[in-house]
Amino acid sequence: MHLCIGTATWIGVSTSIFRNDPVKPFWGLSHIDPQKYIIAGEMETGGGALMWFRDALGQEEKRLAAETGKSSYELISAAAEAVPPGSDKLIFLPWLSGERAPVLDHYARGGYIGLNMGHTKGHMARALMEGVAYHLRWICEEMERIGFKVDGFNGIGGGCNSNVWVQIISDVTGKPLRVVQNHREAGAAGAALTVAVGLGVYPNMDAVDELIGISREVQPDAARWKRYDALYQEYRSMYEVLSPVYRRLYQIP
Repeated sequence: MHLCIGTATWIGVSTSIFRNDPVKPFWGLSHIDPQKYIIAGEMETGGGALMWFRDALGQEEKRLAAETGKSSYELISAAAEAVPPGSDKLIFLPWLSGERAPVLDHYARGGYIGLNMGHTKGHMARALMEGVAYHLRWICEEMERIGFKVDGFNGIGGGCNSNVWVQIISDVTGKPLRVVQNHREAGAAGAALTVAVGLGVYPNMDAVDELIGISREVQPDAARWKRYDALYQEYRSMYEVLSPVYRRLYQIP
């Protein structure tokens, strides 16, 4: 399984057997290898949700980043890491631009549920990361339901810069997550390797697998998973409750 934590965030599997669900469809794409397919589930705003948070609420982090030379995302991640797992029962719904998978819902919208006077910006940052992770778990479960075994991820994208976010995703999904070396340039590297296969430098795409280096691997924590599992069940119920509300809101002029 492949996990890209970019502006949009998605999980994909390279497979020789095409499987999909006509009711809750994933992408079904032709692989560069004519004998394979890519089945992928994309959420609209994963890394994009954190970008929204930085731009809407992170002015202080931007100022400190300019003064210290650190990334504003690094400062936001540090604030999130200081908050206990579960964000003191604050849950973020990451559907800021509607949703694609595992439900196609253009009306869905984001929000914080459970916000109280004790919550800080750090709670909101961590809850956002956890909300994205909850949605990735939902995608994983639907992929497993149609027959794909998810035993871990190779991760790429800018979100992999955040150690706390990578750990949260592993804890929430209960899967190990391996961060690919040079994960921010993975798309360019993949394109170059595809050209190399086309030129005959490598016999096929399987032959380049061993060239993909892993910079680090994180394992899920059983105690954190148990806490996240309870919160994930509530996350799932929130979509069912709020889905008709989103449609009614859309109808209000």
